Amino acid sequence: MSNVIDTTDSIFSGCTSLVGGNGTVFDSTKKDKTMAVIDTSTTPGYLTLKQA
Repeated sequence: MSNVIDTTDSIFSGCTSLVGGNGTVFDSTKKDKTMAVIDTSTTPGYLTLKQA
């Protein structure tokens, strides 16, 4: 995500069914790259870490 220049991009716009692996649910006020992280108890995000 470090290559994303415009942090106002709504990369999660319209993704109303998102739920991160730790239970963080989609929030229409949080649609930019800050939520493009693995969802943990200390860092909310919309992504889930897949165990191999």
